[in-house]
Amino acid sequence: MLFFWAICPQSVRLLEGDGNDMDYGDSIDRNLLSILEENARVPASELARRVGLARSSVQDRLERLERRGVILGYRAILGRRSADQGISAYLFIKTAQRTSQRFFSTLRDYPEILTADAISGPANILCRVSVNLLEDLEALIDDLAQIDEVESVTYSVVLSNKINRESVVSVRKAVLSQAGGCNSNDGPRRASGSENLKLLGS
Repeated sequence: MLFFWAICPQSVRLLEGDGNDMDYGDSIDRNLLSILEENARVPASELARRVGLARSSVQDRLERLERRGVILGYRAILGRRSADQGISAYLFIKTAQRTSQRFFSTLRDYPEILTADAISGPANILCRVSVNLLEDLEALIDDLAQIDEVESVTYSVVLSNKINRESVVSVRKAVLSQAGGCNSNDGPRRASGSENLKLLGS
């Protein structure tokens, strides 16, 4: 079976072809492709040194291979997402009966589940989850679907976060709590409107 070449920044990926109409050129062209298979970021000057040609000749050959469709393009091969770049999603869980505290205790056994709220609507539980890969999200959904009380699980993946006030609200609560406890004789002190604006804007 013959293969077409697709040049990538780190390596070359082989694409299956029909094996009948692809011309890989002469032995020098094949040598160039072999080098690029190992590392597609090898500069033209280094390619020229390895095959014994001028740099301009190597560039002409590469352009010709691109025009003929032997080199289909360039792409980056990314590693797996790290844990801090994971996937966030919301799970909508519908249970057969009113959700018991025991069921929420079961949800606590899943470290991927960050929050779980009882909600109104077609689903009666909303969970915010964080996983490393989509495969992990699928496995989590499959596990939850096996629980007897669960009728269905649907989900929405978070594409990007546009507003996040969680940290601001947490800081604001902590500051107000400290301010309220500074003078026990006067009782808790409420922050003024201007103070609230400063806290939210900080």
